Amino acid sequence: MKYFARAGSLVGFEKLVTSLGGNPATLLRSVGLSPVITRTPEIYIPYTVLAELYHRTAISLDRGDFGLLLGESQGLEVFGALGSAACLQRDMQSALLMMQQSLGFHARGVRFDINPEDESVILELGFDFEDQVDCTQLAAVSIALSVSAIAQLSGGKVSPTRVEFARPNCSALRKTRIHGAEMDCGSWRNAVHYLPELLDTSVAISKEVRQSLDAAWQSAAEGMLDLDLEDRLRLAIESLLPTGECQLPLVSQLLGVSPRVMQLRLSERGTSFETILRRSRERLAKAHLQHGNMSVTELALNLSYKDTSAFSRAFKSWTGASPRNWQQSSNSA
Repeated sequence: MKYFARAGSLVGFEKLVTSLGGNPATLLRSVGLSPVITRTPEIYIPYTVLAELYHRTAISLDRGDFGLLLGESQGLEVFGALGSAACLQRDMQSALLMMQQSLGFHARGVRFDINPEDESVILELGFDFEDQVDCTQLAAVSIALSVSAIAQLSGGKVSPTRVEFARPNCSALRKTRIHGAEMDCGSWRNAVHYLPELLDTSVAISKEVRQSLDAAWQSAAEGMLDLDLEDRLRLAIESLLPTGECQLPLVSQLLGVSPRVMQLRLSERGTSFETILRRSRERLAKAHLQHGNMSVTELALNLSYKDTSAFSRAFKSWTGASPRNWQQSSNSA
């Protein structure tokens, strides 16, 4: 897959479609997805398929505002462990930068830019595959989700001042405002404007929301057993690697235990933080080399290696081959 996103992007899809009189299972199957995908948030799905699903759903339900409704119903839980990690940051600038760095690795094909200007901070969204599929509803979901997530992180202290939507008109969307901000349709970009104070605003998420987020990503789907410590640790590591902050103290805090207790529990299982970190790096490296279009340099940085040489040495110790040679061999097999 050249462009992909976590299946966690579908949080709330079944509930919303059902409430609007539709059949979510039928719609998912129409684009080649199993209904089970909504209960496996860590699975990756093609971004173009996600865009097509939202497009077909809006047509099937005759709801041009479907994307906005879905995005408004979602929040930080869409981002899995990354959403919980963002809650631990001191201010909104740190939280947004963390999410920007990680999204580029875990959601290939989406662009999320933070552009501070004199009188505003502009969050701009774009997709690398807009020429392949109608992205109207996907853009609507992404814009509304961004606004919802920022409202959660700030404890409701900040709201957008303006929303730009790169579509001809707003009539089909059935809305003219998002969180009180006027929608400017027909723009050349998808963007959300905030006052400059956004970046200095403290992260002030409630204890209840934080607990809900932790439970959402640390537990498997409804009716399934909770993930064990190693699984939860792996999810946290893989979410934090691109941020450069994947260290034992932060990961332990994210999982609600002290570093010492974490190490003891892992030791009892015959493993360690370093072992799971290495395995996570190896798994992600192979997946991106085999299915992605990321350069070796980009991959090294996203896996928190200080340089390409360090990554190449580690990769050769895992596979006996350099990243490039392994990729060529894998793709020709």
